[in-house]
Amino acid sequence: MKAPLLTTASLFLFTTSACDRDPASSPPVDVDAQDASADVASPDAVADDVTTDTTDPADTIDTADTNDTADTTDTAPCEAQPAHSENRTVVGALGSLGGTLEVPAGCGPFPVVLLVSGSGTTDRDGNNFDRPDNYRLVALGLRDQGIASLRYDDPGIGESLNAAPDRLEDYRYEHDVEPAARWAETLLADDAFGAVVVAGHSQGALTATLVAEREPIDGLVTLAGTSLPAGALLIQQLRDSATPEELEALEAAVAELNAGRLVTTPLPPRVANVLARPLQPYLISWFAFDPVDELARTTVPLLVVHGRNDWLVSPVQARELAAARPGVRATYIDRMAHSLKEAGLDAASQRAAKTDPEVPLAPGLIDALAAFVLGL
Repeated sequence: MKAPLLTTASLFLFTTSACDRDPASSPPVDVDAQDASADVASPDAVADDVTTDTTDPADTIDTADTNDTADTTDTAPCEAQPAHSENRTVVGALGSLGGTLEVPAGCGPFPVVLLVSGSGTTDRDGNNFDRPDNYRLVALGLRDQGIASLRYDDPGIGESLNAAPDRLEDYRYEHDVEPAARWAETLLADDAFGAVVVAGHSQGALTATLVAEREPIDGLVTLAGTSLPAGALLIQQLRDSATPEELEALEAAVAELNAGRLVTTPLPPRVANVLARPLQPYLISWFAFDPVDELARTTVPLLVVHGRNDWLVSPVQARELAAARPGVRATYIDRMAHSLKEAGLDAASQRAAKTDPEVPLAPGLIDALAAFVLGL
């Protein structure tokens, strides 16, 4: 099952205790001071750029009624329903996957966002060892804006418990990508939805990108994604806290994994914990992807979203993602931590943002997402 992956992968990438150190010791780079070809905008600017169709639907119906050959059998108004949640399941390659569909009030079809989680075995609401409840909050925020969403339990947890390999050694990154693609395929085939957008958080930004290469979705969003291949990011994240011996061993081990080989040499305890032998086949399959190269292969509208107070993945990496190809919009959210929640620059605030379900999402996040989705 994927459950053992939680005890290893989540110790480093995207959940490394970077927010437990003093943020003042390594402040984030000011993205506004960097050169960029990407369009950088605030949430308000994104909203200003969105064009909407102001045609009154009633006028369209009246026009159709004047045409003797028009088929008017489907012009009756639908019965509006209140906002609600629905349990959904889909059969993946290895078993049944469970998720929650949030449906807005009113009549469809609604645009829909598929939320893809970050690293580690994470439930549909965004919880694993930490319990930020962030995906649930994003889903409810989108619902209030008239946008449906689907969030799901990762293979190995919740209602997707049996949709993972039996042994950790058999787990590959494809076992993360395939369920996301299957959910996207299901939403695309459902007449209840209009535009289908895939939004991936953290490691899920890469997963969502790979889905965009496979499925004819209408939009792609990266949330706190990294521009570095996972092995390089791991080295970067641990560089400041590792001893010289640990860093040397880590760099050599990552080089072996990048070459597609298991690490056979003894490793310092801390490095061995991060690169546990049963996890290495998964890491090899994951390290092989370069997020920037993969984004460059996509053609759908793309929004890159990053928090200015993200202490785990520098906002500069968002700029590198946005430069992957022309026509990408990048939005930087003030006071947003890596968990998508509001946080200051102090360690206590950063820690609360990833562990306290009562901490709200960063202001402006839902507005930026809604403007992009509704503008497709």
